[in-house]
Amino acid sequence: MMYQQRSAETEKEMKRRKREVLQAHKRIAELDRIFKRIYEDDISGAISHDRFLKLSAEYEAEQQELEEKVKADQQEVDTYEQNKSDFDSFAAIIRKYVGIKELTPAIVNEFIKKIIVHAPEKVEGKRVQKLDIEKV
Repeated sequence: MMYQQRSAETEKEMKRRKREVLQAHKRIAELDRIFKRIYEDDISGAISHDRFLKLSAEYEAEQQELEEKVKADQQEVDTYEQNKSDFDSFAAIIRKYVGIKELTPAIVNEFIKKIIVHAPEKVEGKRVQKLDIEKV
């Protein structure tokens, strides 16, 4: 129950972040259009060059801040979705073997993604070899 509640809260948070990313993309595009308009106003003399410089610096700063936020939020959303997908795959394997009585090589192979065998080393006169087992 706690997992479901926590998962539901996290899911809401990720949906909120996705909306924020979408809104930020729209604002970035809008800032591009605004910048183009104020540039044209500067060229035509509708606004002073000093005013143009001030506005363009503000818009560029806002756009850069939005782009950094989008990058961070998008990375977090992508990581969440990958973790969720990995968990769903793992849960499917677990459900498949709920009542097993004997562990077979085929079952073990489903839970292990890969095994990395490192080169042997001598530590205090003994041969030591490191293994990394990456789970599914």
